[in-house]
Amino acid sequence: MMDAMEVLEPNELIAGVPRVVFRLAQRGDVLRALESLRMVRARVDAAEIALARRLKTVSPTAEQDLTNSARRSSSHGSKVVERAEITNETPALEKALAAGELAGEHVDAYAKALKNVPGPVASALRDLSELLVAQAIEAGATPNEFADQIARETKRIEGDDGQARFQRQRSATRLRTWTDKQTGLWRLSGQFDPLSGVVLHGRLQAALAAMFTNGVPSNAPNDPGERQDFLRALAFIALTAGRHQNTARAPGPESGTDSAVPRDSVTHAAPRGSDAAGDADGESAGGRLDWAPFASGGPPRFGRPEIVIIVDTTALDALGRPTIDWGLPIDIPHRALGTIGKNAKISRVVLHDGSIADAPGDLDLGRSTRLANRAQRRALRCLYATCAVPGCSVAYNYTKLHHIVWWRNGGHTNLDNLLPLCTRHHTAVHGGGWKLELGPKRHLIVTTSQGHTMKTGPPLRSSVA
Repeated sequence: MMDAMEVLEPNELIAGVPRVVFRLAQRGDVLRALESLRMVRARVDAAEIALARRLKTVSPTAEQDLTNSARRSSSHGSKVVERAEITNETPALEKALAAGELAGEHVDAYAKALKNVPGPVASALRDLSELLVAQAIEAGATPNEFADQIARETKRIEGDDGQARFQRQRSATRLRTWTDKQTGLWRLSGQFDPLSGVVLHGRLQAALAAMFTNGVPSNAPNDPGERQDFLRALAFIALTAGRHQNTARAPGPESGTDSAVPRDSVTHAAPRGSDAAGDADGESAGGRLDWAPFASGGPPRFGRPEIVIIVDTTALDALGRPTIDWGLPIDIPHRALGTIGKNAKISRVVLHDGSIADAPGDLDLGRSTRLANRAQRRALRCLYATCAVPGCSVAYNYTKLHHIVWWRNGGHTNLDNLLPLCTRHHTAVHGGGWKLELGPKRHLIVTTSQGHTMKTGPPLRSSVA
């Protein structure tokens, strides 16, 4: 085939990029410039693919040459060569890159999908490549959305509700351990089928909440993401190697009885700075703890993880079946659902038009407590995948539940007064002058301290991971 980009014309790579004076640019100017840069990156990816294809014919070390020229990691050259090979078979992808419509990561998603399916299915996907690419361009799909699109098409081709894919995933389950020679740290890496993954994830989440409701170890990192990874590692040690020292005991929010698993054990951990370690207005309710991973006693028990079945009356699937939220962005065949109840507690939440129509537990606590309970966190996680501020990608598990009408100003701990916010946006509200208004059907209006306004309609179930 002829390359979609036959001649490298540097000026054409940056064609259409507007001149922007950074200190004077308004939001619209910046967005137009960013859109232009996105197209430039795509054209650069196309040029690199075309050059890699030629390099393979004139150099015995094409992959190394690509890596050295780009001054990237050792895997870069291999990735570009793979892109060149896959676009040889699917010219529609390369044309989309040269036109700035898709990016190199879309090619990677397509290549990965072909690797993970049997030959006949891969052949069928190749036959559909032009249609898949056209649909991705029309939808403005991200690489992850493109991967989801291919996965749905794979399920349709196989015609078994994903059962064949699920069996491939089970066969691909792996666990590897090694010692890092530079740091001296023992390391572990694994991948698991979705059914095992959701159970393991649930047990880690329950352990995190039970262990760190009242605070976190004194040596926990300050960065929220690093802190969560640190606490997850400690929970993993507790689950596999010994009993932790500080299992919190807190009143059960729905039963009024003591429980070894605190009220926020279902949805996420309670690291310092999270909504479980402090109130929904960010005031700390706990401090730092000491922690001994190998304290006396056998393996700890944190209770069963919870699986939330979400019945969305406004967005049922093609067969009229409810969407199922596993707490992870994974897909499990309906045929495999019968086994999940043996290892987890099943709860049901009904959504309608972006709002909670029905959910277990007490969703309105009034002024009885400033801390959100397990039921409220469960319900909001069914609505929000991330921080509620438009465009913010911080995952729900890293957010705090904020009172729209602040607790200190008489606000109630009721579902219609709670909103998940990441640390940055929570700080912007409490210390940066941002204002939030939550209207009917959870329409949100955000007004920044500079007077800029952002609006979003009801949360979309399809956006929840």
